[in-house]
Amino acid sequence: MTNKERGLPPLPEEDLALLKNYVASQGLPEQVEAITSDAPLTVVGAGAGTGKTWTLAWRFVWTVLTREDVRHTLTLTFTEKAASEMRRRIAALLADLEPALAASAELSRRRAAALASLDQAYISTIHGFGARVIGEAGLSLPVEPSLRLVGDAEADEFWRELTGALDRLDVEWFCWGMDRGYGASARALLSDPGAADVVNCWRPEGVADFARSFEGMMFDFGETPESVLEKLSSPDAQALELLRQNLGAEFARLADCWTEGFDVDPVRCGGTGDFVARFAAFRDRWNARGFASEADCREFVFDAADTVKNARGKLADALAEAMGVKLADWRRDADALRVFERLLADGWSADELRLRALLIRFGWLCWRKWQAYKSSRGGISFSDMIALAAQALEHDESYAARFSEVLVDEFQDTNDRQDALLRAVRRAARARLFVVGDLKQSIYRFRHAEPAIFERYVAAARRGGRYVSLSVSFRSGEKILDAVNGRFERIWKDRLGAELNQPYEALRSPRGLARAAAWIDERQRTELPVCERLLEEFQRDEEGRARESAAAARDRLALRLALRLCELRGQEAKIWDRDRLRPVRWDDMAVLTPTRSSYENLQRAFSLCGVPAAFTGGRSFYARPEIRDACALCAFLADPRDRTALAGFLCSPFSGLPLADAQALLPLLDRGEPLKTLAEHWPGPAAKLRSLARQAMLEGPSAALASLLARGDCLKNVHPKRRAAALANLRRAVALLEEYEAGVGPSPAGVAAYLRSALRRGAADPEASAEADGDTVRVMTIHASKGLEFPLVAVFGLEHGGRAGAREKGVAPSRHLLAAAPRFPDGWPEGDCLLGKAHARLDERAEYEERTRLYYVALTRARDGLILCGLMPGGGKRAEKDRSLLSIERAGGEFVPASGEVSRRQADAWLRRNAAGAHEKTIPGADVPLTVLRPRALRRVSATSHALWSLCPAAWRLSFRQNLDLSWNAGEGESLREASGGAELGDVAHWILSKWDFSDGDYRRILGLRDGHLRPEFRRVWRDPASRRELERFLQNFHSPGGEKLLARLRRALAEGTLAREYPFKVRLGPVELVGAVDAFWIESAAGRPARLCVRDYKTTRLPKDPLRRRWMDDFYARQLRFYALALRRQRPEFAPLQLDLALWNLRGGAEQKLEALDAKAEKALEAALLAQASQAASGPWPPDRSRCAGCAYARACVFWRHGDPLEM
Repeated sequence: MTNKERGLPPLPEEDLALLKNYVASQGLPEQVEAITSDAPLTVVGAGAGTGKTWTLAWRFVWTVLTREDVRHTLTLTFTEKAASEMRRRIAALLADLEPALAASAELSRRRAAALASLDQAYISTIHGFGARVIGEAGLSLPVEPSLRLVGDAEADEFWRELTGALDRLDVEWFCWGMDRGYGASARALLSDPGAADVVNCWRPEGVADFARSFEGMMFDFGETPESVLEKLSSPDAQALELLRQNLGAEFARLADCWTEGFDVDPVRCGGTGDFVARFAAFRDRWNARGFASEADCREFVFDAADTVKNARGKLADALAEAMGVKLADWRRDADALRVFERLLADGWSADELRLRALLIRFGWLCWRKWQAYKSSRGGISFSDMIALAAQALEHDESYAARFSEVLVDEFQDTNDRQDALLRAVRRAARARLFVVGDLKQSIYRFRHAEPAIFERYVAAARRGGRYVSLSVSFRSGEKILDAVNGRFERIWKDRLGAELNQPYEALRSPRGLARAAAWIDERQRTELPVCERLLEEFQRDEEGRARESAAAARDRLALRLALRLCELRGQEAKIWDRDRLRPVRWDDMAVLTPTRSSYENLQRAFSLCGVPAAFTGGRSFYARPEIRDACALCAFLADPRDRTALAGFLCSPFSGLPLADAQALLPLLDRGEPLKTLAEHWPGPAAKLRSLARQAMLEGPSAALASLLARGDCLKNVHPKRRAAALANLRRAVALLEEYEAGVGPSPAGVAAYLRSALRRGAADPEASAEADGDTVRVMTIHASKGLEFPLVAVFGLEHGGRAGAREKGVAPSRHLLAAAPRFPDGWPEGDCLLGKAHARLDERAEYEERTRLYYVALTRARDGLILCGLMPGGGKRAEKDRSLLSIERAGGEFVPASGEVSRRQADAWLRRNAAGAHEKTIPGADVPLTVLRPRALRRVSATSHALWSLCPAAWRLSFRQNLDLSWNAGEGESLREASGGAELGDVAHWILSKWDFSDGDYRRILGLRDGHLRPEFRRVWRDPASRRELERFLQNFHSPGGEKLLARLRRALAEGTLAREYPFKVRLGPVELVGAVDAFWIESAAGRPARLCVRDYKTTRLPKDPLRRRWMDDFYARQLRFYALALRRQRPEFAPLQLDLALWNLRGGAEQKLEALDAKAEKALEAALLAQASQAASGPWPPDRSRCAGCAYARACVFWRHGDPLEM
C-alpha cells in the first residue's frame, strides 16, 4: 500500500484554512512555515529558547489532522524525558483544539481520533524505536525479540575479566566459545612479542580501556570487526591528506607572521652581530627565491626558525614588534612542526604501522569477544539496538513502510549509525522527513555525534526542500541575548567551523511582536548581573612564580562565587517568572562546569557559606559516607566472618548503635564469631543483621539494603541537614545494585566485589539526574544542562582546556587513523612515534570548535543573569595557544573584568571569620519525619509471570526474582523431553504456525526449507530428524475433526485479513505494563458486523495422566490465556464490546480446549490481581501455596517441595 493510498483524505479547503489560521494565531510566521511545510525534507534550525519543542509538537498535530494517521507518524527525541514531554505536549494541544475546531465536523472527528489513539503513536528515543523494531520486526535477527539491555555494571564486570585475561595473555580465555578462525587469530596475536610489549607499556587496564572505546567509536561510525581488519596495512590516505592540509594551514600561519617582519631593515636597526648577518642573508635569499608551493613554505618556516635562534638585540625587538609575537614563541611553534617533516616526506615508518596494526588487532580481538558475550547472554547494547533495527528493516521493509512522516528532534547530535537507520526508514516509504536542530549546540562529539550530518541535511533542504530558521528567543532577556550575540558574532563571523559552512544565526528578542507588547519592557527590569566576571589570579612570589596550587586558587574562586550568590539571595534580586518579577530563590540558580573536577571546590565553599546545593552525578558518589557504610554492610552480608566490614557498619549511623558503644565493641569482635559476639551484647541489632543476611542470600543484597531503608529509624543518627541527601543516595545505591544483580547475578560476594572495585575507581553515578528537589542551587556539567534553563547561571571553570593531557598519556582510538599511540613501547627502536601527534593534530581543531559550542550552550541556559568564573592563565601560557573556555571568552570581545564583584580580600576576610566554626562537632538534632519510601512495584508483567504468581508466589520468586531454573517436570515414568517437547521445539513450532497458510502443500514447503532460511537458534532442532518428524505430526494433527473446524476458521480469517499471529503487545495498566505476544487471534463477524474476538494459544506439552497435575496445568494455561485476552482488550478498545472465544490448541493431541470467557466482573478481578501482583511481587512476601504442590509442574525443582520455608530455618 502506498502512502497516498494509506493517508487521510484531503481536507476541504475551508477546513484547511480554519486549521492554518488557528496555527498562525498561535505561532510566529517562521514556525507556521515549518509546521505546514509540504516539502519532502524540512529542516528547522532552532536557536536556544526559540520554541523548537512547541514547533515539533505542532508539526505532529498538523500531520495527524491533515495527512496521516497517528500510527504512521514516527517521532524521535534525544532523551526519554523529552519523549514523555513531547507526548504530553501533543496531547495537550489536541485537547485544547476542541473549541477552536468545533466549526468543522471533519477536523473535530480527526482530532478526537488522534487523541484517542495517541498511546499507539511511535514517540520515543531512537534507541527506544530500535528496541521496538527488534521486538516487532526482528524475527530474522540473531537475537530474541524480547531483548535484554546489558547494563553498565554487567559490562564493567565483563571488561574487568577481560583486563585480567590481557594481563595473563590468556589465549584459552579468549578462545573459549569462539569459532576456529577467531581462535587462530587470537593465538597469533597473543603469541606475538609485540603484543606483550603493548600490554607491558600501557598496562592491561590501558589496553582494555582502548579496546572498549575502540569498539564504541568504530561501531558508531558504521564499522564492523571485519571492516577494521581490512584497514590494517596503512592508515587511510585521506587521513594523511587531512594532516597535510592541517599542517599546511599552520605553516602558512607561521609564514604570514613574516609579512611585516620581512620588511624590517637590519641596517636601520644598527648592530653588526651574528644575528644581523644571519637575518640579512635569510632576507636576501628568500627575496631572490620566493616560494609557490607547500614544500617551499615549509622550507621557509624552518629556515626562518634557524635564523632567529638565540636572537637578541634591537633587530630582534623590531622583528617581534612587526610580527606581533615574540621570536622565541614563534620559533617554538615552528620547531614543533619539525617532527612531521619526515612523515610528510616519507609517510609512516614500519614501526608505526606495526604498532598501529597491533592496536587494531587488540581492538578487534576484544570487540569480537564482547559480541560473543552479549550473544551468549541474550543481551544487546544501546549501539546494537540501532544496528539490529536497521538490519531488521532491511529484511522487512514493509515495517518501515508504515511511516509516512518522520519527525526528529536534536538532529545535530546524530551519529552515522543513527543516520543510517533514519535513511532506512525514510527510504522504505519515501517518507517526509522533518528534523529540528541547532548546529551551534552540537556538543556530543565524545558520543560520536557528527554535526556535519546535520549540515548535509541543511544543504539538501536548501536545494530541494525547505530550510526554516527559528531565531526569536522567548527564554532570555535582551541583555543576555546581546551578550551572547556580541560574543559569537565575532567568534563565528565567517562560519560555524572549518567543516561547517553555515553562518551564525543570531538570537532575536520578541520586541516588536504584538503578543510581546504588554510585557516586553517589564521583562527587562531584572536585577541579576549579566556577564559579571569573577576571575582569580594565582598568588605569586617576588619573582613571579606561583606560590599556590591551582586547587587552592580554585577554592578561593569558589568561595567568592558562593558569597556572590548569598549576596544576590539576600538582596532579593528580581527575576522574570513567566509574567511577573519576583525575588530570586536558590533553585533559580545553577552552576555549570565543563567537567566534574570542580565539584569538590564548590562543595567546600557552599558548605562554608551555607548555600544549599544539589550536585548532579558527582564522581565522589561511592566515596560519600552513607555509600561507604552501605558497602561495608554488603561486604559483611557476603562474608559474616568479615570483622572489618562489621566494624565499619556498626560505627555507621545506620546500625542504630551509639558511636561510643560501637567503638567499645570493636576489640571484642576478634574473639570468636563476630555476629555471635555482637548478639551477646546487643541482641537486637544482631538479629536484624541475621535477617538481612538471609534476605541477601535469597533475594540479593539490593533487597537487604532496601529493607534497611524501609525501617523508619535507620536515619535518625544522621545529621538533620544530611538526611534527605543520604536517603536519596542510598535509594540510588539500591537501584544500582538491582541493575548489577539483573545482569550478573544476585550473589552477595559478587556485589561486594563490584562495590570494592567502584570504591577504588571513585566511580561516578552513571545515571544521575539533573533535577533536584527543594530550594537548592543546582550544580551540574554543561552537558547535563542541555535542554534546561535557569534565571541565573554561573559558569565555573573557564580555565578548563579539554582532555589533551589524558590523550597524550595512553593509546586511543582515532576516527582517521583507527588507533594512535604517543610513543613506542620500551625496547622498540628509538625515535618519535607520530601516530599520537598526528591524531592530536587532526582532532585539535574539532575539539576546540566543540568547546566553543559548549560555551555557547552554557551561556544560552541563562534567562536573566550570567556570572563567569575562572582562573587567569599562568605567566608561561600564551594567549594564542590557550584552548580553554577563557580563551573563547577572550575571543568574544574586549576582555575587561567587570567591577562590583566580590574581591579576594572580602573572600579571605570571610574565610578567617567563619573557618573556625566550620568544623565544630556536629550535634544530633531532634528526630524529624522521614520521607515515606515510594512502594516498589514491578514495571512489567508477562502471562507466565502472572500465571505462576497467582498459583504460587514462592515459585514465582524462585523463577523470576532469583533466576533459578525451575524445570518443567514430567509425570512419573516420563522423560522431561517427552513431557515438554523441549522449549526449542516449541519455539520452532510457533514459528511455523506464524508462517503457514494452513494448506498441506505449504506446510510441506516449510518443512522442506534448508536450515539456512531459519534463525540460527532454530537450526539445531531443524537438523534433528526426530524433531522434524515431531513437527510434521503437530501439523498433521490439524486433520482431526476439531482441527479441521479450526483450520476452516483460520483460513477464513486469513483471507479476510483479520488474522494476527505472534502479535506482540505492551499495554499500560496503571503503573505496570502488560507485555508478551499472542499466538493467534482474529475477528469473526455476524450480520456483517464484528461480533467475536477469537484467541488461540498453541501448546506442545504432553498432557499428564495424573489428574492433579492435569488440573494444575489447565489452570496455569487458562490464566495465561485470560491475560492475553485482557491485554488485547486494553490495547485495542474496539475489541471491548466483542464476545470472547478463548481456547487452547494442543499440538500433540490435536484437540481444542475451550475456556470460559471473561465477563466484566472477571475482567475487573483480573485487573485488580495484576495490580496487586505488581506491588506485592516486588517487595514480598512470597508465601508458598502448599495446597497446589501435589500438582505443580515445577515441584521437583522447588525448594519448598517437602521442605520448610528457608526464611524460617
